[in-house]
Amino acid sequence: MKTFLIEEEYIRLSFVADNILGKGSIVDAYYGDINLLKDLPQFDVPTLIRELEQLRKSISGKFHDEADIFRKTMLEKQVDALIMYIRIKKNLIDIGYKEAVKVLLDIDIVEEPQLQLMEQLRYKLQELLKKSGYQGTLFEMFNLWSTKNEIDADEFLKEVKDIALVFLTKTRDKVLSKILLPSEAEELIKSSNVEFAVVDTNQGWSGYNYYDRNFFGKVVFNRKIKRNKNSAFGIVAHEAYPGHHTSCIIREYLYNKKKLGAEAS
Repeated sequence: MKTFLIEEEYIRLSFVADNILGKGSIVDAYYGDINLLKDLPQFDVPTLIRELEQLRKSISGKFHDEADIFRKTMLEKQVDALIMYIRIKKNLIDIGYKEAVKVLLDIDIVEEPQLQLMEQLRYKLQELLKKSGYQGTLFEMFNLWSTKNEIDADEFLKEVKDIALVFLTKTRDKVLSKILLPSEAEELIKSSNVEFAVVDTNQGWSGYNYYDRNFFGKVVFNRKIKRNKNSAFGIVAHEAYPGHHTSCIIREYLYNKKKLGAEAS
């Protein structure tokens, strides 16, 4: 029986969980060694959780070198979150929203000063909409703004493509150059490729980013969802540059350069 390194076992168990909970629910993108995905075990949920708990114990005894502290912490948090996510999805645990967010995302629900900041931002948005001629509550005004100048999916696609070209340059100059060397940022942007398309689906989502290896991403839009041209900026920033797509190309680049371990794939 083949034995796997801890990080390799983490990858395999993540795919097992993805198979159980539904494709794409755990693994959003993968650009690592495809040989690791051969002969995945057919675990039931209790067995999968036991295997993940055993893996969690193994992590604690594996990484001792100071250079591996980050990897150890990352793997521990990922496995903890994966176990919790499975338990929540399979109704095996009754946990409050605040506690779940803390375990899954390592984020504390906003405290009072942040709530005050959000209130200030809401007030600024409300004033901006009023100056633009809208009336009513913030919700009513925002709804009116978001439905004004509605365009069909194909027109929206053209807007997105035009905006993406602008965001591409800004992403290189403002985002990637702060993370990588300028030459690396230039190399990565030249390799990066996002394809935008409209699809017919009965589902309710608005847009979705599919990422494949070699820095290729495809952002698809639901034809039945109504849009206005103003929302194109948000879609590009969220799904492509500097959103999901950019996040993936950075991780794949660092993984290929062996600056991140296999678990980063």
